Amino acid sequence: METKEILQKKLKANLTQITHQSLNSTFFGYSEIYKQVIFVKVFAQAGKFLTEKAVNQQINTRVLDSFAIKQTQQFVLVMKDLTPTDVKGQITPDLAFKMGTQLARFHRNVKPFFWHIS
Repeated sequence: METKEILQKKLKANLTQITHQSLNSTFFGYSEIYKQVIFVKVFAQAGKFLTEKAVNQQINTRVLDSFAIKQTQQFVLVMKDLTPTDVKGQITPDLAFKMGTQLARFHRNVKPFFWHIS
């Protein structure tokens, strides 16, 4: 059974795969279990999975569940879906500064998580 099929069965969801820049597999779709649209990220490496889970748990309440798929030796993070929007218009120096300020705030607030990586 393929990863997508395993996820759909476990999460009782009709998932659509998202083409993503990372090497992780990502999906979204409505889950009967969670009664909402979910975002599912599948990791091949435990360390990356644990890091992303730890960071998300520190900064938001987005994580709904996590588990391993024994058949494929993958790690799964189930989260509330977000509806990101593209930046409309030109990225001005002022907007770039505001975006950088937000990124700096994120890095100041996230506690060190190196101990999660094996």
